Amino acid sequence: FCIATPKYQRIKAMKRFVNMHDINEHFVKPWTRGTGCSVAVLMSNNVKENAQLMYSHSWDEDVEETLQAVRAKAAEKHIPDGTPIWFCVFANYQPEDGAGPSIQEQLDMSPFERVIQSDDLKAEQSGYGMVAIHTTRSDLYTRLWCAHEVDRALLEDDVEVSAAMSEAYLTSIEQRIDVFLEG
Repeated sequence: FCIATPKYQRIKAMKRFVNMHDINEHFVKPWTRGTGCSVAVLMSNNVKENAQLMYSHSWDEDVEETLQAVRAKAAEKHIPDGTPIWFCVFANYQPEDGAGPSIQEQLDMSPFERVIQSDDLKAEQSGYGMVAIHTTRSDLYTRLWCAHEVDRALLEDDVEVSAAMSEAYLTSIEQRIDVFLEG
């Protein structure tokens, strides 16, 4: 994991947290640069699998809160390790170096919509749907792309849409509800 590296720890010491922009810039791009392949493709061992689970996230979220929320959701839903997932920072080729498709070229292929519409995401095909990740660092729905993804998933038959929330996020929501009820 990136979290164990000195580079990650330096970024965290400077900012007090690491977000997906940092992961992309300091880990994903350097690892994939020049390959023309995303992290997901490089780690696939040449096995093509369709995603059974899609995560929607803001990119500004705290990576450690994200990991905690994802792990909690996996435990709650009994999602097995090794389940093919779509997590855009790892699924799209990020470097913009000409060795692979540009971000715009990838977006022109409608990868998010294709994943959302895939039968493999659907419950009847043993899919786990879409999970919107909530952390204290960033409101997922201030990123219009995330609102669009969730909206598209809600329009699909048999695609479950649920939330993964970090413990810190849950605590902050509980505190806000308490304030509301007391006021």
